[in-house]
Amino acid sequence: MARTILIGAAQEFISAWLPRLVDQLDSLAWSRIVPAIGLYLSLYLLFYSLTPALYRVRRYPKWPGALLVTAWWVLITALLPPLLHSVFTYDLTYGSLAGVMIALFFFWLVGLGMVMGAELNAALAETPEEEEDRIGQTDNRARRARANEAEKGSL
Repeated sequence: MARTILIGAAQEFISAWLPRLVDQLDSLAWSRIVPAIGLYLSLYLLFYSLTPALYRVRRYPKWPGALLVTAWWVLITALLPPLLHSVFTYDLTYGSLAGVMIALFFFWLVGLGMVMGAELNAALAETPEEEEDRIGQTDNRARRARANEAEKGSL
């Protein structure tokens, strides 16, 4: 995470103060891939370790949520600095508290991405059989009981 933020800060510094090196920004942008892979692996292990034991089997994938959070995080770290520089004027409004406000906004966006990833994994963990038991569960139990009685009666 710290490398991604440092890469973004270096890009902003180069574009603002060293315009001759703007051509080098493309290679710096590609260097975001290595921290993103590390972030993905960390998030996958986090989701895997926090998943209840019943849902840790291969049938319930954990990678979609980790991939969504990684993509969201990289997108936020890439788009937030130019957006804050061109659209918002936090420094004029909040003065020295602008850094705190921006950090809180960044962490809120990252937390939102974490919730979306966890919800995606939870939604993918529900199978149609489990939904059938939960929705109208008493009706399903009554149908099964009648089917079992009819089966016993025919034997």
